[in-house]
Amino acid sequence: MVKTTLKLVIVGLIANALYQVVPPYYTFLQFRDAIKELATYPGTRAQLPAVLLKCEKIAKEYGLDLTGDDFTVKLAAPGGPQTTTIDVSYEVVMKPIPGRPQPHVFAIHAVGDAPRFGSLTP
Repeated sequence: MVKTTLKLVIVGLIANALYQVVPPYYTFLQFRDAIKELATYPGTRAQLPAVLLKCEKIAKEYGLDLTGDDFTVKLAAPGGPQTTTIDVSYEVVMKPIPGRPQPHVFAIHAVGDAPRFGSLTP
């Protein structure tokens, strides 16, 4: 009886840890992909305020409380390297062990891909 109880407690602790940790990581992966896509295709003649607004909108879609000040955006310079860079980091408090909150910092450094087909990119 004691062995079964210990096994159930261990399974419960593992299930709780997964329940606490997996959703923030899943959100991070989706958010990272969306920011990478925005860095690759910021729009034609994109201006910095418009890109920051898009970043904020993407963050709100994934339930993250980020503002335009949290993002660092470097747009592609005409005649220079044709890549846009977006940096952002945010902190999430997770409780994989009950009663012990642990902060975790997620950082994203998204560099847009260079155009492969010159002026034929969307």
